[in-house]
Amino acid sequence: QARPRDMNDLRGQVAVITGSTSGIGLALARAVAARGGDVVLNGLGDPSEIERNRAEMEAACGVRVRYHAADMRHGEEVADMVAYAKHELGRLDILVNNAGVSMAKPFEDVSDEDWESDFDLKVWGAIRLIRAVVPEMRKVGGGRIINMGSTGSLGAEPGFGAYTAMKHGLTGLSKTIAAEFGVDGILCNTV
Repeated sequence: QARPRDMNDLRGQVAVITGSTSGIGLALARAVAARGGDVVLNGLGDPSEIERNRAEMEAACGVRVRYHAADMRHGEEVADMVAYAKHELGRLDILVNNAGVSMAKPFEDVSDEDWESDFDLKVWGAIRLIRAVVPEMRKVGGGRIINMGSTGSLGAEPGFGAYTAMKHGLTGLSKTIAAEFGVDGILCNTV
């Protein structure tokens, strides 16, 4: 009988983590690398700082760490990042949709452009990436998709209407992906 896989051992696994050039995303990338997983970093920031973090992670953990600057609002860049991950690291097992910023404005001050930009980044970006990774995850027998939520995924507070709507949207997206692709061994959660 096969032993259950040690979930702390990510050797041989490849993770794409959006918004991983700073903050929570960078901490997640470091955690994956520390457990032996290869990582594709993604996000904005000072190129020299991104390269320093990339090289440091790679050297400290003995894994392959790459960087791709895809903007989640542009489908062709998202597709290119997935192709890059596969070309550079051979496969794709883990996707963390973490890109995004918190928009704090009273509801009546949020413009149509604000709504569209926020939705495009947080929700459409996740949809684009999931569409691109599902075929790759099927090829390797499954995978893990994690959509980063927050307390805004569960409730609401004044001044965070757009943020809360997007986080609720990601929660619904996670449930849909889990229901549709669980049969393929692709698990999806909101954290």
